Amino acid sequence: MPTFEAARALAGPLTHSVSTPFASERVMACLDPSTAGADVLLTAARLSSDLHAVFYAVYVSTPVHAGDARPGSDSLSESIRLAEHLGAVVVRVTADDQVAGLLAFARREGVTHIVVVDGTPPAAARTRTVAARLRNEIRGATLIAVPAADEPAARLSSAGGTHV
Repeated sequence: MPTFEAARALAGPLTHSVSTPFASERVMACLDPSTAGADVLLTAARLSSDLHAVFYAVYVSTPVHAGDARPGSDSLSESIRLAEHLGAVVVRVTADDQVAGLLAFARREGVTHIVVVDGTPPAAARTRTVAARLRNEIRGATLIAVPAADEPAARLSSAGGTHV
């Protein structure tokens, strides 16, 4: 996994303008405070550059995080800075549920490709990962799940994307 500094250095040729008002493709990178943030952003930036698409970097603020120092907020701040450097339109969505907020934004903006980290939930977790929930709930867009940094290399095959 590249560091944020290395990602910025690699990103030079990936940056592009999102001012094309008639772009039919729209790419959304789902930000979270995970260590795979740079990988998600670089994948989304590369895709949006290849497609000449509008590029959004979206993070969801939920009531659980209100007034609290969000876990991993330094990592999230770094991801936001990298997203801006890559030319993304950074958007903060407020919602009761992270997946519901991401889906509402994607539908409203006509997002055609969603890039998200595909991590493993903690053993004690009673919920599925964001990627798993999106995989079940998204319609009309391609989902690209980037393996979490600590996932085995064999999981790379899941990053190919599925259209649902």
